[in-house]
Formats: sequence, C-alpha cells, structure tokens
Amino acid sequence: MKKLDKKLFISEKDIDAEYNVFGNVTGAFHYHKYFEFELVIDGTGYQHLNDKYFEMKKGDIYVVKPLDYHIIHSNNLTIRNVKIDEKKIPVHLLKMLYTFRNPKQFELNEDQFNYFCPLFKRVFDLVNQPGKLNMGETTIICENLIVSFLNLDNDLKVDMDTISNKIIYFLLLNDNFTKKITLQDIADQVGYSKFYTSAMFHKETNTSIQDYIINLRIEYAKKLLMNNKMTIDEVSQLSGFTTSSNFYKKFFDIVKKTPSQYRKSVLSVNN
Repeated sequence: MKKLDKKLFISEKDIDAEYNVFGNVTGAFHYHKYFEFELVIDGTGYQHLNDKYFEMKKGDIYVVKPLDYHIIHSNNLTIRNVKIDEKKIPVHLLKMLYTFRNPKQFELNEDQFNYFCPLFKRVFDLVNQPGKLNMGETTIICENLIVSFLNLDNDLKVDMDTISNKIIYFLLLNDNFTKKITLQDIADQVGYSKFYTSAMFHKETNTSIQDYIINLRIEYAKKLLMNNKMTIDEVSQLSGFTTSSNFYKKFFDIVKKTPSQYRKSVLSVNN
C-alpha cells in the first residue's frame, strides 16, 4: 500500500474562515491542529477522510477534528469553512465534538442550509476585516455554529436557546442590522418584553443591544468604504444610519478616524 504523504496545516489564528471555489481538482492529503467546520455551498465531489470516502454536495455540512487527515476531490465545489482552535471551544462542547465518529456529516434541508449560511459568512466577514478582530462577537457566533451543528445529531441536544443568541442571529440574518429595527421588533422576535429582552442581552454579552447594532453597522460600513466609488453618504445609508452626522460621530467614536481618513488608510495599504 502506498504510504500517504500527509501535510500539516497550522492556522496562525485561533479562529479563521475561508470561502473556497474549487474547479475540477484533487487536493493533497493534509491534517490540522484545529476543528474545521465545512459547508458545501454548491457543486459536487467527495472526500477521503482518514480511511473512508464520503460524497459531497450542496447542503452537506461536516466537521474535521484535529489530526484527522483528509483530501477533497472537487467537481466545481464551493465551500465555506470555519477553523476553530480547541482552546476557544467550551469544554462541554469540546467533549461532544470529540465523541463523534468521523466524519460527522449531515445533509441539511433548505431551512437548515439558510440558517447556517449567514453564520459561516459572518465569521468570514469578521476574521477578514481590516483591523483588530472583534473576538467577543466572533466567539459568540462560533459557539452558536458549534451548538447548531451538534444539535443536528438527534442523539444530542445542546442548549443554545439564550436570548442573546436569538437576537444575534436575527440581526445577522439578511443583514437585518442595517434596517430600521426597534427594540420592540427585537423583543417580538424573542417573545419577551422590551425591558427583559434588553436586560438579558446585556447580562449575557456585557453590552447593550443598541451598542451591538451600532458596532455591526460600523463594521459593515468599513467594508463598504473599501469601494472608492461609493460616497460617504451612500455608505452611511446602506449601513443603516438615519443621518450622515450620526454616522460620522459613531464612526469616529469607535474607529478613532473619520470615514474619509479610514478609507484613505485602507486603500493606501491595499495599493
């Protein structure tokens, strides 16, 4: 039997994410020092994981554990992945992930697929944005992703029914945070009073709902500012701010630069 040439891939980040569009290619055998969650967005293929073969198609989601070795054979696959160092995973979730027999692969229905897509996308957006990583939000969303993945197994039930998780998912879904949303709208989503919803969110995240929304909007605006053809007023409106003056003030309070200064600094680095 031919000896496998396995390459070790080590992420330099505790949490990382990629969006990969493959052609008709076959990769190389490799293994990681982190958990890798992968969601097939489109295409078909198969993977060789440890000593088994598994088909891959749109809607498949699976996890590869540290030191599992695998290779992907692609037929125009598009895959989103999230890589998480085990030291960033709560112990009770880590134990459940390690109990899985490899691979733990699920075929998502349409509703489940539409649920996981924004989670993977948000982690990707967070870890690839310029500047310092918002580790608080990134950690919450990654835990949400892990718990949601574990709950696909009918033999496991993990509590993710916290108010903050429900609110964060609602805000991220279809970029709802950029829309005109009131505290009452959010309270209606979780089924509690405005006061209780606000108090519990602050207790669970150590920040207010309003501040959380503003930070989401500023991070979104920072991405839009990388498009030099878009005016500052357009960025302000698309990010969910009602007035340009409010946008300028909030942006400077958080980023410590005006929108124009930030755009200039980012574009100069990228050029």
